[in-house]
Amino acid sequence: MSEVKSFILKKTCAGNVFTSVSPMSNPTVVREIHLTNHNPQIVLPADWALGFIMDQGNYALYKKKYVTFNDNDELVKLAVESGVWFETVDFTPAKEDQSQKILGVLKSGNRASIMSLIDTYGKDIVTEVATHNVDELTTAVVSMLENLLKTQLVID
Repeated sequence: MSEVKSFILKKTCAGNVFTSVSPMSNPTVVREIHLTNHNPQIVLPADWALGFIMDQGNYALYKKKYVTFNDNDELVKLAVESGVWFETVDFTPAKEDQSQKILGVLKSGNRASIMSLIDTYGKDIVTEVATHNVDELTTAVVSMLENLLKTQLVID
C-alpha cells in the first residue's frame, strides 16, 4: 500500500452533506459523517476513504462534486493498488468550496461586486449560496438578488 495513511474529505458545496461510510476491510462498521459550514472537512483513514469510494451513493456525491479529497491522485493510486478501482474511472477533483467567499460579497450588498460574482461563478451557484444563507442577508440585498437572479429566495 501507499505511504499515505489518511485523507481529508472536504465539502465543496453550499449547505450540508450527510452520509455514512464504512471501512473497506469491515463494511459492517458504519460511521455517520456530517459536513457543515462549521465543520467542512473530516480526516478519514485510508481504509475508510477506500470504503467511501466503494459505496455507490458516496461515489455519486463525489461525482456530483459535493465532496472531494485532499489528495485525489494518491487515493486513486491506492484504490488501484488495492484492487478496489480501475484506472479507467474518472476521478476529477471538485473545486474547493467558495460559498463563504460568495456569501461575503453578497453580504456587502455592492451591486457591481455581485454582478462580477455572477459572471465569475455563474447564476446557479450564486443562487444556491444565497438560498442557503438567506437568513444572513438583509432585506434590501435579498430584494436586489431576487431582481438580478430572476428567482424568489424567500417564500412567504
